[in-house]
Amino acid sequence: MDEIVAKALFEKMGLDSDDPNLNGTPERVQRMFSELFVPKEHAKKIIDEILQRVFPTDYDGIVMVANIIVYSFCPHHLLPVEYEIDIAYIPGVSKHAGNFGFESKAIGLSKLERIADTLSSQLILQETLTDQIADTIYEGVGAKGVAVILKGIHMCMRMRGIKSKKSVALTSSMKGAFLDNASTRMEFFALLEHSRR
Repeated sequence: MDEIVAKALFEKMGLDSDDPNLNGTPERVQRMFSELFVPKEHAKKIIDEILQRVFPTDYDGIVMVANIIVYSFCPHHLLPVEYEIDIAYIPGVSKHAGNFGFESKAIGLSKLERIADTLSSQLILQETLTDQIADTIYEGVGAKGVAVILKGIHMCMRMRGIKSKKSVALTSSMKGAFLDNASTRMEFFALLEHSRR
């Protein structure tokens, strides 16, 4: 957000720009938005770099990272959203260079969190973010399946409008084996329950 835009917004809200408590606030707001939001092209570059760091594995079970916390902003009101994210995937078969033939590819556990954090650093709906995380891992790693669940605490619902104090928004995206195979899906939910203990 440009400093001039921030000042104009303050004036429109009837805030006294001469108030010493607001001294330098437009500049701070501008710096804050620059820090919190990643432009779409830059986010794509970060994701591409993350997805290049995969390694071969013989493991063919579920890999899961639960209770990831990231922050985003509602694109409708520019108010914060806190997301708790659970990501699971099954390494998929992809062509590996060299004499190893076909091998499964795995991605570092911290990279799952980085993908979620990078994609959430946009003005994005929760539904869209859920699908983007799942699609990025499913396509980028060549996974056999991906499951993603987001629990969102939206300040646009808690601070304004309905002013709901306890409501959360839940979304999920299932790809491949998690969508097509009931036993795989049940195993995922069992792991999810175990992670909450």
